[in-house]
Amino acid sequence: MKNLNYKFSFIIVALLVLLSGNIQELRADGGKAGHPQPQHPSYEEIQMQKIAFFTAELQLTPQEAEKFWPLYNELWNERGKARKETMEALKNLKNALESQPEKGDSEIKKLSDIYLANYTVEGELMSDYFDKFLKIIPVKKAAKILYAEEKFRRMLIKQLRHHPHKESK
Repeated sequence: MKNLNYKFSFIIVALLVLLSGNIQELRADGGKAGHPQPQHPSYEEIQMQKIAFFTAELQLTPQEAEKFWPLYNELWNERGKARKETMEALKNLKNALESQPEKGDSEIKKLSDIYLANYTVEGELMSDYFDKFLKIIPVKKAAKILYAEEKFRRMLIKQLRHHPHKESK
């Protein structure tokens, strides 16, 4: 069983390395001769990279991965919805502060409370899903999710900083 886990982890890490190399080699069609413009990786490429990264970081067995990914994707979708509501609340607060200076303190307080409540929902989601993860993977692997998300986010930001934005066609 340990040999199978080693092989599985090796395949995931190899896939991650190959994806990283392929993403760095992407070129835009409209680049100047001799100076092609690199592209950002597609959403699908980022998702594949994330799957490989998380599987390696968490050292998921095939059985754990089978249970983990549907639950993690559910969390990701829920967090996306919550984040959208949080950003909408922040936008409303910003508009009230900048373009509607006549808004009273009570209205600004209300908009601030809405933003903070939405922001809190994101943390509650993580806490709720952490408990769900504990039902399918060991506590140390569940705890690694928290660190792996930040580590992947930083890696992706670094990768994207080295690639200028795609030019619109």
